[in-house]
Amino acid sequence: MREQIGKRLVKEKSLSQQVYDVLRQTIMEMKPNRNKLPSEEDLAKELGVSRATIREALKYLMLDRVTTSIHGRGTFAHPSVLRLENRIDQYSDFGQMLCKHYQDVRVDVKWNYLDRGNELFQEFFQEAQAMHTWWIYVADGLKRLYCRYYLDRGAFIKPLEEDLPIQSLPQLSKGYMREDIDYCSMRSKIKVDDEACGQLGIPGGTSLLCWEEVLYDVGDQPVGVGEVFVHPENMVMSVVTRFEW
Repeated sequence: MREQIGKRLVKEKSLSQQVYDVLRQTIMEMKPNRNKLPSEEDLAKELGVSRATIREALKYLMLDRVTTSIHGRGTFAHPSVLRLENRIDQYSDFGQMLCKHYQDVRVDVKWNYLDRGNELFQEFFQEAQAMHTWWIYVADGLKRLYCRYYLDRGAFIKPLEEDLPIQSLPQLSKGYMREDIDYCSMRSKIKVDDEACGQLGIPGGTSLLCWEEVLYDVGDQPVGVGEVFVHPENMVMSVVTRFEW
């Protein structure tokens, strides 16, 4: 037995965005074994939109890992996925990710210039000069993440202003670097780092989850490296993966 949607749309966003929002809310209210969505045709009739609009909204729900479509059986929704906190497979920008779950989010950013970066930086850039920047993400008054980055100074086209209100790496790259920062590769490890412990306000010698990053621009050139340290008590991070059918 399937659930009825029973909601109307208003003309504030695109139709596919509205359908996406309506379906997300409907999915949040679903119970186990009552999580099958109506067909595209039925959804189109209930919401008064075209099947193409329904298909567009369903595409983004599937990309978010919120639904699974099985040939011959239909589309099944996963409300448990929507309850997960801080999905790093969905938000590459930590500030944007935190804003989804907390009311008061800020990023404290500092930077300086170095003759050399850390060992990972030297693997990619040898003797290049580095721009060193460190970020502390605070949400609802608690420190959640500490990040330090080493960016290739050769990738910059002008120096940074002292009080530049930077909130993300792509924002940093716009207007200051030759190309926009587009994506990063990440690998996780456990690391003891007293400097990171001090920045997060926890005892030195504490083992921390650390994400090691390599940053790439839109031309697929590496432009920097970084380390992201997770506060062991204040921060939960989630990943959703799907098994192949």
